Parts: sequence; structure tokens; C-alpha cells
Amino acid sequence: MKRWLAIIGVGVILSGCSGMPQVNSEPKYKTQYNASETTFQGVPISKYSNAERRHLFIYHYDVAPEVIFEDLVRLKGMEGVRWDDNGTGIEGPGKGTIRWVSLAGGEIREEIMEYDPPHMHFYQIDPEKSTFKFKLKNHIAAVTVESDGAAGSLVTWRIYYDYTMNPLTVLKKPIFNAAIPQVLDGLVKTHGGTRLQPE
Repeated sequence: MKRWLAIIGVGVILSGCSGMPQVNSEPKYKTQYNASETTFQGVPISKYSNAERRHLFIYHYDVAPEVIFEDLVRLKGMEGVRWDDNGTGIEGPGKGTIRWVSLAGGEIREEIMEYDPPHMHFYQIDPEKSTFKFKLKNHIAAVTVESDGAAGSLVTWRIYYDYTMNPLTVLKKPIFNAAIPQVLDGLVKTHGGTRLQPE
């Protein structure tokens, strides 16, 4: 009898463990945008691109949206970021401004397409004017910031694009998986927080 009770007890513990959240997930923090969302602050991704979503990063930060939004759009902690007002007269981030990002011996030209602080910004890579070359098209990225209901923030960073399947473009796809978390992980070190698992 004791043996059966022990086996049942182990089974209960294991079943409880199997339902535990994955490492770095915090169920108490939940974004209003589900994983398949395509409209942010009333702006649909389809306004700029019908490409497939290739990347989704979700982070929780221990600071207010106003603080983290400014650091996100300026890519705080990333070396080699400069701004071009693109004729808008705006110094730094704003709708229509150009953000140049140094990466792997070249520069990526990104235009801020939507800018609604501290809630969201969209940016679009221009592969033709970037000196860092990759074969992508129809790119758009949506970065959203939400209050966590307390003193912190939830950030989602989604990247959409099409690309031609060949060895050169496939090799460059992981650059997004390295460069974006580099910025987001750096902001965790600055403000406190964690990377969350997409649902």
C-alpha cells in the first residue's frame, strides 16, 4: 500500500511539474496582443507589408512605458546608431526620420513609419539604401509597449519580411535573432526585467 501511495505521489508531483511554465516565462504578465495579432494601436501591418511574421520577441521591464519606449526607439546600448531627419526637421526619432544602424561592417537604413510614444513605433528597412546587404523585401517591424498594470512594461517586437530561399539569405536570417535580443537583453541589465516566452 505504501508503495502504491509513493508511486501516486510521484505521479502527482510529475504532473504538476509538466504544467509549470517554461524558463523565463511569467504568466502574471500578459500582453493584450496575441501571437497572431496584425494590428497595433489601430495601424495594420498590411498598410506596409503582407509578408509573413518571421520573429517575435516579448520582454517585461521593471520601468514605466515612457522610459522603456525612449530607450527602445533609440536602440540604447547599441553602438553605431545615428539619425537623419529625412527632411522632417525632427532631430532623433519621429515619424519619417531615418535611423542608421551599424552592423557587421555595414549600415542598415531604417525609416520610422509610425511613431506613437510611449505605445508603439513601426520601422522599415530599406535594403537598397542599406550598405549592409541582405535579400529581404516587404520588411516592416512593429514594436509595442504596454503597461503591465503596475510599475512595469511589456514590450513586443515583431518583424515581418519576405526573402528568397538560398544559402546566402538563410545565413543572414539569424542576424535578427542576435541583434534584437542584444538590445532587449541590454535593457534588462539597465532596468531589470526578463524575456518572456511567446504563447
